[in-house]
Amino acid sequence: MKRFLDKALEAARAASVPVLAHFHGSFEVEIKDDRTPVTIADREAEQEIRRVLSGAFPDHGI
Repeated sequence: MKRFLDKALEAARAASVPVLAHFHGSFEVEIKDDRTPVTIADREAEQEIRRVLSGAFPDHGI
């Protein structure tokens, strides 16, 4: 269980990098097919989370 928690924390830290990089900047907000908003910071954060978790747990579906 500790390994899962450690990787979750690593993923959260990795995701914070693009989020903080865009924090004070201007950016467009897109509306997804399900009518929810998404920004470049959201997409980059998701990419980082997927990178960390897929690398650690390749057999888990993300």
